[in-house]
Amino acid sequence: MNNFTDIEVIEMSDTDNNKNLKWIVLNSKGTNKLETLKKLCLKLDIDINEVIFFGDGGNDLSIISNVGLGVAMGNALEEVKSQAKEITLSNDEDGIAYFLEKRLHKTDIMW
Repeated sequence: MNNFTDIEVIEMSDTDNNKNLKWIVLNSKGTNKLETLKKLCLKLDIDINEVIFFGDGGNDLSIISNVGLGVAMGNALEEVKSQAKEITLSNDEDGIAYFLEKRLHKTDIMW
């Protein structure tokens, strides 16, 4: 019998290296990164299509294809990469900084 029917469990795999580490993420049912971001955007009066999101794991799937620009890290799961609009370097290679630096130095910034 499951005494925790209001909790969602997501098994996570380490995407940063090949150690095959795993852990779990616990969320209240109906709560995920996308729903939280939507609430934040509403509160800040920001259109979700103006958001850049970087992700690498299974818990990023709900959001990566629903923002203006979903970017997968180089070390991301293949499923995340397939849903992302772009792919950057890995976490170990400072992929977010690399991507933003590349974008900020373009004169025609369009996502």
